[in-house]
Amino acid sequence: MPSVTYLGNTYQCGSSETVLDVLLRNGLDVPYSCQEGFCHTCVMRALKGSPSSESQEDMTPEEKSKNDFLACKCKVQSDIEVGIPGSEANQNYKAKIIEKKLIGPSIVRIRCSIEGNFNYKPGQYLNIVRDGTLIRSYSIASVPGNNEPVELHVQKISGGKMSTWLHTGVFAGSSLTVHGPYGTCHYDEGRGFQNMIMIATGSGLAPIWGILREALRLNHTGNIQIFHGSRSSSGLYLVEELKDIVKNHSNVKYYPCVSGPDVPEGFIKGRADAVALKLNPVMKNTRVFLCGHPEMVNSMKNRAFVAGADKKDILVDPFVFSS
Repeated sequence: MPSVTYLGNTYQCGSSETVLDVLLRNGLDVPYSCQEGFCHTCVMRALKGSPSSESQEDMTPEEKSKNDFLACKCKVQSDIEVGIPGSEANQNYKAKIIEKKLIGPSIVRIRCSIEGNFNYKPGQYLNIVRDGTLIRSYSIASVPGNNEPVELHVQKISGGKMSTWLHTGVFAGSSLTVHGPYGTCHYDEGRGFQNMIMIATGSGLAPIWGILREALRLNHTGNIQIFHGSRSSSGLYLVEELKDIVKNHSNVKYYPCVSGPDVPEGFIKGRADAVALKLNPVMKNTRVFLCGHPEMVNSMKNRAFVAGADKKDILVDPFVFSS
């Protein structure tokens, strides 16, 4: 019977179990969310042994070269030792919170300084580690070229261990352990002429906020459309800041979308993805960024492709919350 070794302990595998199944069955608090291979929260690294080819299908060449894989998709066929990518000493960083501010009813903005050479691209994500075992991923909303502190937008989830702690248990001056950065949902400065459609729900605006400002910093000339959606207008944030960007950049348009019954003046009725498709039935030669609820991300990913977007131009960052 094959086994999985994690943090020095070895666990026997049952028939057809995945690496994630084994670790969760043994009570280990490892990062995961959708358990279907969409969100990439459960990415692990094979330290010994080889992951299955299925578990690496959606990984980048760089991730594959490091033996990274999706734990929820990796059925254990032979003994394997695994770890969390970035848990190695040279990829751990100490962060200090320098500002914490509520920017929405359930969203807090955390800005922090990170020791060492933490090089990232706007839209990538980092992992926050609490007590050595609780790990959650948060997208980066800041722009390093603007000399900004690293910025995260944390949505408080009912019963969420990490999000509740970040909302109520840490303050300016508190220290965090982080590792990363990870992710391929970021701006490619080599194609500044290309039109971009950016669709976000909830705190999925975080990576969009960073990617948008990075594109403008690099003088992006193509048209940029931002669709941010929520059931109510109170679920949208940075509304005035985005309107200010529109005033100062003729190639940027912003659509705050409300899918619920109460739609205040100045907001658009409908789901963000539906509004985007209505205004853009053809997406050929367009870069599409999809960030937020996994159902929206995965549905829109397929519809953007049908509308003509190239697969390589559809960049996703689904926000699936761990129970």
